[in-house]
Amino acid sequence: MPARVLEYLGQQVLERGPVIQPAQPGALCPFSGNPCSKVNRSEPLKPVCTVSTRGKSWIVCKDRLCSTSGTHFNNYQKDILLQIAREVAQRNVTEDEILYKREAPVAVPNASSYHADYVMVIFPGKKNVLKLVVEMQGGGETSSTGGLTSVVQEWEDAGELRTNAMLATVAPKTNAIETNAWRRQQEQFMVKGRVAVRSGGKLVFCIGELIFDYLQSKFAAHPPEDLRSGNWTLCLIAIKSDTVEGSPASPLQVGIDRSRTIFTDYDSFVRSITSVGGVDQTLFAPPFTGLNGRDWVGEGEP
Repeated sequence: MPARVLEYLGQQVLERGPVIQPAQPGALCPFSGNPCSKVNRSEPLKPVCTVSTRGKSWIVCKDRLCSTSGTHFNNYQKDILLQIAREVAQRNVTEDEILYKREAPVAVPNASSYHADYVMVIFPGKKNVLKLVVEMQGGGETSSTGGLTSVVQEWEDAGELRTNAMLATVAPKTNAIETNAWRRQQEQFMVKGRVAVRSGGKLVFCIGELIFDYLQSKFAAHPPEDLRSGNWTLCLIAIKSDTVEGSPASPLQVGIDRSRTIFTDYDSFVRSITSVGGVDQTLFAPPFTGLNGRDWVGEGEP
């Protein structure tokens, strides 16, 4: 499926908005407050934050969703965590009721170091306290990235003829690779989730729309138990990006898709994922080729 640039250095790519200008060295990331890593070193897609493919947003920058970096914790990061807290608590939580820490070490014996993106405590000191390990994975890489890179490069080179429509040109062969995004997260999911649950907490996994759809398709035959109103230990939250009407130079509005959340038991979810696959009666049936070079076409199993 084709893709196009949806957000460039924190600016919506709207054809009717003010003409976006190429980022300069030293440009700051509007989400982390740090120098943009894609401007200041050779990166695919340059300072592209988000692309659109299959009618959905796909974050292509590690700092876009809710960066754990930056000297100071900014209002954007605070807002994302507040949205998450209110969703999992299922009530209007205030800032005074939330504690957090970033890149918190997760102890795993005889293993390399692990860090949770965020550890949050909601209602500290109360009987209904919620202890959460919060992981962020809004998107990932794309296939045929060179197509979108060429679009951005041609736009940069256009000089005074530069328009937002040029930057929004569709790259027909570029697509999100949600399978790779999930594969990279599986070990993190399994290890951090198990530690969180065994330590008396819960795991909250904030993922892009396409990753959420991908996971749902995997456990369609064995859906995990719905525990929204029960003792859940895992929450999956889909993150979406929407255009901000009337604010053409502003970032996309990133937040929770409240219609696409899953509250379940961590172990139940793991079983659902590992239950994918059934019986294949033809898998071990001939034909085969022997190491001696002869074909084996006998009936039944060898």
